[in-house]
Amino acid sequence: MVKNLAKKNLFHFSKHTFKMAPMTKEALVKCCRDNDLYSTPRLNTILYLQYLSFDTIDNLDEYTGLKSLYLQGNAITEMKNLDALKELKCLFLQNNCIFEIDGLDELTQLQQLNLSDNQLESITNLKNVPLTSLQASNNAISDVENLRGLLECPTLEVLDLSSNQIDDPEILNILKQLPNLKVLYLKGNGCTGKIKNYRKTIVSSIPTLTYLDERPVFEDERRTTDAWKRGGLTEERVERKKIKEEKRNEHLNQLNAFRQMRNEAINQKVDLTFDSDEETEEDKRERIILEARIEGYRREKTEIGVEEVEVEDEKLPELEEVNDDVVIDLTQLKVEKKEEALVNKLLDESIAAEEDEFSDVD
Repeated sequence: MVKNLAKKNLFHFSKHTFKMAPMTKEALVKCCRDNDLYSTPRLNTILYLQYLSFDTIDNLDEYTGLKSLYLQGNAITEMKNLDALKELKCLFLQNNCIFEIDGLDELTQLQQLNLSDNQLESITNLKNVPLTSLQASNNAISDVENLRGLLECPTLEVLDLSSNQIDDPEILNILKQLPNLKVLYLKGNGCTGKIKNYRKTIVSSIPTLTYLDERPVFEDERRTTDAWKRGGLTEERVERKKIKEEKRNEHLNQLNAFRQMRNEAINQKVDLTFDSDEETEEDKRERIILEARIEGYRREKTEIGVEEVEVEDEKLPELEEVNDDVVIDLTQLKVEKKEEALVNKLLDESIAAEEDEFSDVD
């Protein structure tokens, strides 16, 4: 009786305030043209009919190829005349005046259904619908028993029941029976304040859950809530300590692996043999640079002494950015400059020795 009265008031308000538009074939073709779609109905896979003041769903029988249908923001009160849309996967009916879920029996490929901001009091008639996502926020659902229709849809992965009037904590017993539930929105309902340790209880009760009320359920939270369920706060603290130790060990292992990789690169034997007859001046310089770097890494000081080579500090910048992420400090730059000075010194000595050798031959 209340529902019929609401419908009566709704129609009275609608007829005297807005001019309802019938969903005629001509109106549908015009919508297709306005949205750069096909004029031939069966060729369309998507149809935009939102915010056009439609109060009924009609004349969609020829649109057999539709996969997505947008009907939000109208004044639709009944879900009907959808049987021909057998390939439909996404149906958007939010912001309408729908009181009951119906007319979906033939939509055997429907995966996403949005019924937010309507007048629903129950979730029903989903038995033959393979839904993975159901959005029913901002409706008038209050009785937990009216949610048992969710159990007809075991494929459900995303469920939005936020901002309804659900106060009974027994809703958890229904949600636990959804085997594939991954994303759940319950905020804005009285039950969130009546379920003790709300988040821990929900997460630990639904092992498949990865998202709860706009906050992801990470692996660490999953482990701590499962521990809390097993043994309360004591077990949870033990698990948190274990997680912290595991992360510390993992970090140390990564550091050790990096050190080992660096040491292997430093100690790796490099073939420095060159054919003296074919060696150019550039090859010689590269060989000397490579020899100096390897020798400098293998021992702290050479006979010439890297530390003895003086570098003017004023020529070095304080910081140098590399790839916007890596910053080389002043000390590292000094080391590189000293290595360069050492290489130049070795090169000069090598050239001088060769000149002396040639002068002796002459």
